[in-house]
Amino acid sequence: MLTAQDLHLQLDHALKSLRRAVRNIRAFHGNKSQEFPAFFVDHPVVHLQDGLLTGTRVFASRESMLRAMPFPRGATCVEIGTSTGAFARCILEALDPSELHLIDIDFSRLEPDIAGNERVRCLKGDSAKLLDAMPSRSVDFAYVDADHAYGSVRREIAVLRRVVKPGGWVMFNDYTRWSITEVVSYGVVTAVNEFLVENGIAMEGIALSGTGHFDVCIRMPDLSQAS
Repeated sequence: MLTAQDLHLQLDHALKSLRRAVRNIRAFHGNKSQEFPAFFVDHPVVHLQDGLLTGTRVFASRESMLRAMPFPRGATCVEIGTSTGAFARCILEALDPSELHLIDIDFSRLEPDIAGNERVRCLKGDSAKLLDAMPSRSVDFAYVDADHAYGSVRREIAVLRRVVKPGGWVMFNDYTRWSITEVVSYGVVTAVNEFLVENGIAMEGIALSGTGHFDVCIRMPDLSQAS
């Protein structure tokens, strides 16, 4: 059953999405060019090869993928972008991490019991910079759900390839080129596909969503010798 707080959070999200949609529509109609404006197409299209998908498992939701994939238990986990901590709670329950680092620019909406959990550490600021401050090969599992812009995801991946242990896991939220809720372009598909194609990394799992905001997971190889 929805609580009053749940309704307020949904309303707040809907209003923010509406404001973004209005700004985008105004910008589109104000653009005299016949080409699409940059916020529609601001990154290239990168296709995966069949060989990177031969063993990919498909799930109905990100929660079922979190429970079913062989992600490490009792390990060091990072969630990049946590908001209320709803998925952080799923990570705590499913993976029982020894420590969970939450990275965000605002923790005002984080549920008190998540913030007060003795295994949780809240890190406020730029995600790539905070990740870069972590020791090499110190993270077993990372969940990426922060700024979905192409450049931002690329910067996070560039740091994660050093911070995540070889054989560790990375799960990417909102694997889509377009957000129907925010009415903006997302760069997650391009950034993730580029990384997989350039390094020959397989997509281990994909979790579907009725809104098209999929999740995917990969296993990090040893890239210490890569350029």
